[in-house]
Amino acid sequence: MYATLGDQPASHEQAARVDTGMPDREDTTMVPTASGSTPDSPTSENASNTLAIAADSNEPTNTIRNDVAETPLPGSSQAEAHTKFSSASPSQASSNWSLSPVLDSMYAWSASSPPPTRYLRDVKRLDSLYGGTSPHGVNNIPEIITLGDSFLRVDAVHFIESFRHSWGQDGLWDCVPLSNPTTGSSVVENVLRSLCCAETIEHDCAVDPFRLRAARILLYHYLEQKRIDLQEDPNLPNLLSQGKRISSVVVDVVLEGMYGRHGKQASPRVKAQRRRSLKDHKRQGKRWMILAAHLGIGIIVTCSRSLETHIAKFSDRMIMALLTYILNVYPQGVQASRLADPFVQCMIEGVPSSTWPAAETLAAIDRYEQEKEKECYEKDEWQPVSPPKTFVRLLSM
Repeated sequence: MYATLGDQPASHEQAARVDTGMPDREDTTMVPTASGSTPDSPTSENASNTLAIAADSNEPTNTIRNDVAETPLPGSSQAEAHTKFSSASPSQASSNWSLSPVLDSMYAWSASSPPPTRYLRDVKRLDSLYGGTSPHGVNNIPEIITLGDSFLRVDAVHFIESFRHSWGQDGLWDCVPLSNPTTGSSVVENVLRSLCCAETIEHDCAVDPFRLRAARILLYHYLEQKRIDLQEDPNLPNLLSQGKRISSVVVDVVLEGMYGRHGKQASPRVKAQRRRSLKDHKRQGKRWMILAAHLGIGIIVTCSRSLETHIAKFSDRMIMALLTYILNVYPQGVQASRLADPFVQCMIEGVPSSTWPAAETLAAIDRYEQEKEKECYEKDEWQPVSPPKTFVRLLSM
């Protein structure tokens, strides 16, 4: 019998969950994967570094989170100084301009207005790909652009070096009371260990954000592995005939493996709490796997605090818009983040890092400046990013 912090309803129910409002239908569809990114082309497929994850239509990818506020267009005060507003919409004022009706009504230029700034052109591009007034449209594009302009932490090297002593000698999981989630005797045991790590770290008075992200990624990885294994189970048709979806069956099997016959004796409230905890951590792990599939696993350690905060609130469609912006505007930034990939993969897999980044690697990361790349960026056509649909291993376990 296994026990996790999920057995303590009082403390767990009081824990803040940034995205418990996002329902999970526990459904998974297996379809071809989307293209990844390469150092030279942010949207081209890289055969040697294929990164993908399982699409989990558990989350409504088209749901717009109400808690993500739409921010105003920056620089509007400057535009006001030399732009005369009129009743004409941007699409009426210029045949080359076509924003959604919402943005058309918010920002209108007269025929004598100067051409749109680079920022407004970026808004137009993202709006044409992901915006609109339908329930599926993204309505916080200005916020997505602002977030993309600071997706990397400026002190990434200092952050990595601050953990050299503990991570370099003992590995990421050699920390009481954590148990290495990569060394279990079965997939279910690894799921349990990953969940225990995630809950322990989350409830710690001093949360280690990198360890928490790593534990959630492992949890999602092992749950998807269990789903693949379960597809070979001859009893699966009987389980699905009960009206359950395959992802729901996976959760049932994992919870039964964790708690055994004692789990059936638990109260409905405790059962629901255990299931909710597992799904919440899985959902966050999925989001970071989506980012890692396109930006490299190094993003787990190089991401900015603002990206770390917002990614928990974003729907899948918002994440796709964010990735499209980053990959098309900051290809060099993605390359800089990918320099940390080997080191981060060793850390997550529980290997004391004999591949700690070399001095020249850290120097290359440190030299990169997002603001300078933005100043040099000129790209007429953007390649959109679509959600990955299949599970291709990001980790080597």
